[in-house]
Amino acid sequence: MGKYISNYIRQNEFKMILKKNNIDIENYTNLGNISDNEIIIIENSRKIIIKGKNLSIVKLLNNEVLITGNYNNIIFEGINE
Repeated sequence: MGKYISNYIRQNEFKMILKKNNIDIENYTNLGNISDNEIIIIENSRKIIIKGKNLSIVKLLNNEVLITGNYNNIIFEGINE
């Protein structure tokens, strides 16, 4: 329980918020490939592949990225490894 309280207070847990035409990601580790039809986000040992059309990064901070466009597929790799 202490870990959950600590993450809440520091808000350092990975978070992805999906909306109609954008994805807000917090506490990612790195960015991978970026194109108008695929954006790769790295979060520790996981890779999140976002596929779609007209994808673009409109906000980029140390711990947050906002992606807009028409996403149609999100693939999570490395979750159970």
